Amino acid sequence: LSDVFSWATFYSLVDRVDYHHASRELLQVSESVDQEIIQAAYRRLILRYHPDRSTKPNAREMTQRLSDAYAILGDPVL
Repeated sequence: LSDVFSWATFYSLVDRVDYHHASRELLQVSESVDQEIIQAAYRRLILRYHPDRSTKPNAREMTQRLSDAYAILGDPVL
């Protein structure tokens, strides 16, 4: 039974789905877009929120969140 089902594997898959969904929402892209669209969305948003260009108080945090989201969606294995 342990070879067939593992709670750790199950939770890992659930976490991966949640990370992908949250990352897509943050980058404002749909589920069916290709890597070029994801990259364009990341670049557009990173320029808007980069701490050197933005006066928003959460710019540094948003830049980190965008980078994390792009790392998750930019790697098809994750």
